[in-house]
Amino acid sequence: MRSELQAGLVRGLGAVRSRRVGVALGLWGEPGIGKTFLADAVLGAVGCACYRAHATQDLGALALALPRAGRLPGWAAGQLARLARGETLDAAAGVNTLAAALSALAPFVLHLEDLHEAGPEPHARIVELARAVRRSPGVGLLVTSRGEPPAPFTGYRLRPLGGDELAALLGRELGAELPGQATAWITDRTGGNPLFALEFLRYLSRQGFLWSDGRRWHWRAPGNGFVPATVEALIASLYAGAARDPDERAVLEARALLPAGLEAGELEAVWGPLAGLEGGALGEARRRLEAAGLLRGDHFAHPLFGEVIARELTGERREHLARQALPVLARVNPLLAAELLEAARLPDAEALALLDQAAAQAKVAGQGVRAGRLLARSVTWRHGADRARVALEAARLLYDTDYGEVVRLLELSLEAEPDNAEALYFLAEWRLLERAGHAPDALLARLPETERASARWWSKWIKFHFLAGAWPEVLRLWQAHPGFHAGAPAMTVHDVAFAHLLTGDPAGVLALTGPALERPDLGPLERCDLWNVQACALCELGELDTALEALGHAIDVGGAEGATVWLSSYLFNRAEVLARTDQPLDRAIADAEACVRLRVAHGSPYQVAQVQPLLGHLLTLRGDFERAETLLLETRALGERSPAGDALPRCLIALAELYLEWDPPHGPVLARRAAAAALDLARAPQNVELLPEALEVNADAARRAGDPQAATRLLAEAGALIGGRAAPSAQARLWRRQAGLEAEAGRVDAARALLERALTLARTHGPAREAQLCGLALDHLRGDAAGARARQAWFEARGLGALAARARRLFPEPAAPDVPAPPALRLNVLGPPTLERGGQRVVYRGRRRTELLACLLEARLAGRAELGTLDLLDALYPGEPEEAARRTLKQHVHLLREALGAGCVLSTPGGYALGAVGSDAEAFLAGGPAALWRGPYLGGLAEGWQPGVRDALSLALRERVETLLLSDPPEAARLGRVLCEMEPYDGEALRLTLSALEAAGEHRAAGQFYRERRAALLEVGEVLPVEAGAFVGT
Repeated sequence: MRSELQAGLVRGLGAVRSRRVGVALGLWGEPGIGKTFLADAVLGAVGCACYRAHATQDLGALALALPRAGRLPGWAAGQLARLARGETLDAAAGVNTLAAALSALAPFVLHLEDLHEAGPEPHARIVELARAVRRSPGVGLLVTSRGEPPAPFTGYRLRPLGGDELAALLGRELGAELPGQATAWITDRTGGNPLFALEFLRYLSRQGFLWSDGRRWHWRAPGNGFVPATVEALIASLYAGAARDPDERAVLEARALLPAGLEAGELEAVWGPLAGLEGGALGEARRRLEAAGLLRGDHFAHPLFGEVIARELTGERREHLARQALPVLARVNPLLAAELLEAARLPDAEALALLDQAAAQAKVAGQGVRAGRLLARSVTWRHGADRARVALEAARLLYDTDYGEVVRLLELSLEAEPDNAEALYFLAEWRLLERAGHAPDALLARLPETERASARWWSKWIKFHFLAGAWPEVLRLWQAHPGFHAGAPAMTVHDVAFAHLLTGDPAGVLALTGPALERPDLGPLERCDLWNVQACALCELGELDTALEALGHAIDVGGAEGATVWLSSYLFNRAEVLARTDQPLDRAIADAEACVRLRVAHGSPYQVAQVQPLLGHLLTLRGDFERAETLLLETRALGERSPAGDALPRCLIALAELYLEWDPPHGPVLARRAAAAALDLARAPQNVELLPEALEVNADAARRAGDPQAATRLLAEAGALIGGRAAPSAQARLWRRQAGLEAEAGRVDAARALLERALTLARTHGPAREAQLCGLALDHLRGDAAGARARQAWFEARGLGALAARARRLFPEPAAPDVPAPPALRLNVLGPPTLERGGQRVVYRGRRRTELLACLLEARLAGRAELGTLDLLDALYPGEPEEAARRTLKQHVHLLREALGAGCVLSTPGGYALGAVGSDAEAFLAGGPAALWRGPYLGGLAEGWQPGVRDALSLALRERVETLLLSDPPEAARLGRVLCEMEPYDGEALRLTLSALEAAGEHRAAGQFYRERRAALLEVGEVLPVEAGAFVGT
């Protein structure tokens, strides 16, 4: 039944309101089956904002068309700006930009109609978008299609109407009950398709096969020659009936053939000439077609009209129109003109000429990726050495954007020229990266024996081992062939120098790069790369000023050459060096921000994710916590979509450090989660260099959680890993952390000795910031408030606001004498919201006022000193006119103060803050009893407003369930049910709750609970084992 299907879709898409899961659903069935009607009903019942678009629409244009979100990630805003300027993004960047725009609107549902109309490339992008959406909590994607959508969509087939359903539909249309034979005939001929059925009903009644005598309807079957129409035939009939005029037909055929992505101005330039009409005649024909319901503005009234009309064109007519359009379209938009090449069936030479022209223009416009894709298309019409050359060029242009396409092009190049050494080496590099460091020996075996003794072979093997992270092997290969050193490519010298750096030999870097930089044959960018690695080595040796000088050279030359990708790397490294000096932090932040802007402009989300953790870390040091959190959460989402490389563990380390430094009420819980995830990733072989840092931040999180034994164990492991090989700054930091644990354990002398050693090391080798932190810890140990005040002033003078705040916390200003206060209000949100004073329930009216208090409480939990007025308006009164919403907000604040006291809500410079009101959430996060939880957070009032608060409460609740599992299983089971309500799509929460129920002896309840949760998860595409035991054991 359709009602059951609709209910399932509403439950599935409705899951996005929880902001805990992303959902990708596909509604599929034959044309005219009622997909759009049902989708409208579903979206109307979901209860969150939605947007509809056609599946053939360019993802970049779609991202621009979405409602603007208040807070869009910086990199995504940059991509949207590029789109607004008419630039084109590559497929991965387009998908990630659209996913980011949707996430910013969460909870939000995107409905893409007619997936079957999308060609192979757009279809593949929508599939990638579905994968991204499923990793984007609070975002739903619904597609409609004639065929079953592929994974990862969860498919819902809209089947034809059954006899009774179709009879009811036809009866409603006719206003009376149809004869049974008529219903059976229409059902048989239309197969239960509602659109076909209604059209047949009208047709049959007009033709006299179905008539009324005033009392009832009669039926006679049409003759044998009557054939029921399909959706295509119905649309073709409408088209033929409305477009009898040759001008109208020409307008429809031209519009059906032209690319959907044409801008209005471009469309005006090409539509008339293609239809053979001047401006006035074109406008008149369009007005008639709009009146006939076939056109709506620049588009068809229904997308299927264009599809069917285009399909109805004969091959000769399609080719004629495409060839007519190409000269005009090439003048206004040659890149879009290339889309008509297949339809035009141009001779190979002409097709190649147009593709080469479009690719050349894309290169001039700086759209290398687009140029690469155009050249990749042209490979089909090329042969021999020309195919090998162009395929290799396209692969170079698509480097770092589309792994599969690069590999395909390289393989095509090698098919044409099997012994092309450059293509073989290029493909070998990609295969090596794909196989995580395993060289593709079979591929390289195709090279001739003479190549194996060449300098190129040697330099490429150095590159292979460099990419695999095999630094000792890079050095061994270099040392084994001294005869090649004099003529070694600059990039080979660079790779070997970096291997010296990464094996703890910065002096070896200088020994290589110094002579190499004297070579007269170096290109500008080769010289820049050598300056860059030289600066990294100088930084390790503590020669920070000289390192900054080298990086300054690289930045100046790289900028002059327009090498934005390289320039971004040099800016990144200079930001890292500046952060180690005693210069103002804003200089480092400016470089890091410039680096991020260049990476965003380059269009690779992976490259953006690589550099943003540094900016987030610097913002944390400045005390710009909210911006740092936004940036790092955005980076985490990027890293989870593209998990290759070390961007994600670096981001998680920076995120844990942020929450520990910021220290909002929910911070320690979120820090533990981020630190633990970073440690899991850092234990992988490819991220092992991050392991000491991940261990140390986990130790900080454990210490903050009151677990000094775990912290001691983690720091001991970190110390064992770095041994005597650590950089001085890393060793000083480790000793400072170990001293903190010694002091807390009462071993003050041992703590002092460690801090004095750390201080001496940091003063000698830097960075200055670490020396000040070691000194601050010593001041705290000695009770030296004056020394701490001096260090606080040092931090403030350099923009290190977070570290200055740390100094203030260690030696706070004397507090004013306590003044007796009236019994405090407490807002309870761990369940249905209530308010109490002195243990007694406070009764007051107004759901909106409760939302206001809860929203302000969330801001305080998230560490925000205030919540801006505009933020409150967006959160509490979306869609209302701003002036009306402001009046409502002021009225609610007034009523709350009147009912609860003037101090319950405070006015701040930018908005409001929660005043003298405590909360059960803060009490629980500070270690309060489990009984504080009465139900899910906010008890259905809302899902929450501040990112991270709900997560922190869920994590703290999960930890409490784990703690109570052995000591109090019934209470653990009760809390587990609450946890599953808050995290309905979290398999680990379900597993934990089932374990608690079993431990409490509630075996039947455990089975019933599992069946309920399994059914709910199935609706969003998660398939669990039939039996609970099998699930718990996985």
